[in-house]
Amino acid sequence: MFGSVKLTRTVIQDEKLMSGFQLDPSGQLIGSQCSGALIMKRLGLVENIPICSDLVTRPWLIESGVQVINPL
Repeated sequence: MFGSVKLTRTVIQDEKLMSGFQLDPSGQLIGSQCSGALIMKRLGLVENIPICSDLVTRPWLIESGVQVINPL
């Protein structure tokens, strides 16, 4: 589960940190909260999958090409 942190947009630019994730979506349940969705996008985990996020993160996700849906 990727949580939200104040510097998520900075964190996703850290190649060393991002390359350390060894995830297997076929065998793991992977999720995020708020700006954690930016990490999932950076790792290629939300390609062609609509997602929901907070209002602050929403514009950055849309800018990155993610289809963002409105929360209920």
